[in-house]
Amino acid sequence: MEELKKRLPTLETRKAELESRKEIYQADTELDQVMTVFKLGFALICEWVLREYFGGMRLSLYGFMRYILSLPGTRTLEGKLEHIRIKASPNKEMMLAVEAACERVSALGIVRNGRKVRLSVDWGSDARMHGAKGAK
Repeated sequence: MEELKKRLPTLETRKAELESRKEIYQADTELDQVMTVFKLGFALICEWVLREYFGGMRLSLYGFMRYILSLPGTRTLEGKLEHIRIKASPNKEMMLAVEAACERVSALGIVRNGRKVRLSVDWGSDARMHGAKGAK
């Protein structure tokens, strides 16, 4: 009995340590669930964008991010117009699909902060020539 009384402080310390780990584990689980919801939501939005603005183009989520979402662009504010120009990539087939999607989005007449939003593809001088050939 005396030996058990001597071990009691050590056991209390160990119990407190284990309980603190349990709380951290529970918080990590909650954060993981939130991030899973964000990832699934992002995947569903990407799928909807492909279906709605890219005519159901068959493209993986990775391909969508690599070929479309990672394209650089510029945003200019001109009076009542907000113009977003997406720089063309060497993949002409993909860029023609992006250009068609930009036209569909621009046709919606979206207004943000009192400015009409317009999207377009910036073909550049060299890319425009090749893009025009690919469009025919």
